[in-house]
Amino acid sequence: MSRKVFLEIKIGDVEKYDDASRRYLKAKAWVKQWSSTYGFVSDDLDQLTLEDKETAKDILASDPTATSEKWLIDAPEPLKGGRIEIELFDKECPKTCENFVALCQGGKVGKSSKKPLYYKNTRMFRLVSDFIVQGGDVTRGIKYKDRISCLTL
Repeated sequence: MSRKVFLEIKIGDVEKYDDASRRYLKAKAWVKQWSSTYGFVSDDLDQLTLEDKETAKDILASDPTATSEKWLIDAPEPLKGGRIEIELFDKECPKTCENFVALCQGGKVGKSSKKPLYYKNTRMFRLVSDFIVQGGDVTRGIKYKDRISCLTL
């Protein structure tokens, strides 16, 4: 008997993307609050015309909070990636499969490290289609020189 699990992969600088997303969400909240005051066609930043976006940029350029926090009017480019499906063969290696599923789902803690054991946000450095995914240590999460160019689950 076999079963499948999956891992969601993000390729790129996740921290940079998350930071840009936070700054974009601040601008979205501002547009939602002030759209009727400035006569925008929508209270949703994603639905604004180019003219309304330019107006919002001009207004926010003189807002101390928006400038110090570097709010973004344009949504950040989504990270590349996708889903990796992995077939597990419980009959042949039940303990390995059980451990792998636990790392995919989370919920366990390392005996010596006392840290949560899961693949979420673990840096992967090698992905070969139909062959292998290699990654870092799920307990240490040590930063390293070329970390930003890696894959993240």
